[in-house]
Amino acid sequence: MPLTKQTPGSLSGMKTTLIFIFCCLIALAQKAPAQTAGHDSTAKADTAKPLPRNERLREITARRNAMLLPAPPYSGAPAKAARRDARMFRLPKDMLLKLRAGNIPATSNYFNPTATTASNPALLTDSGYVQTYRYYAFNAAQRQIINPAGTRLLIGGAAVVFAALTVALIVVFSHSKG
Repeated sequence: MPLTKQTPGSLSGMKTTLIFIFCCLIALAQKAPAQTAGHDSTAKADTAKPLPRNERLREITARRNAMLLPAPPYSGAPAKAARRDARMFRLPKDMLLKLRAGNIPATSNYFNPTATTASNPALLTDSGYVQTYRYYAFNAAQRQIINPAGTRLLIGGAAVVFAALTVALIVVFSHSKG
């Protein structure tokens, strides 16, 4: 079906409908009830108890802070090698979930370098290298995404939808002016 030239009057109905839908959405979004003299929000805020969720978040934060390693005090060639080697450190998904739950401390043996992960196996006997590797491996595991394929798929899908909407709007507006 070929695109027909649209007259300015044919779009006014669509504009009116969109404005009406927008106003309805604004009216539905207003969920704040009017305050009466007996229901003052400041009195409720003063007597409100802390939410259990907030307490749980404080607990998790304290547990994670207790697990963190201090910054590595070492510098030099072994520390640079440890940082470079730990950059590609990844935990399996089940261990990553345990780490996120706070069940694996930063001092765990999971973060120790092995002969396969070390660029030079002779460095495994250097305590500065091992501590620096542990520090950076723990930080790499903290930043690791649990489901990287799903995350990339979601971001890519959102980009495709945005591009399609942009192209559609350009086509609609170019035909409406013509």
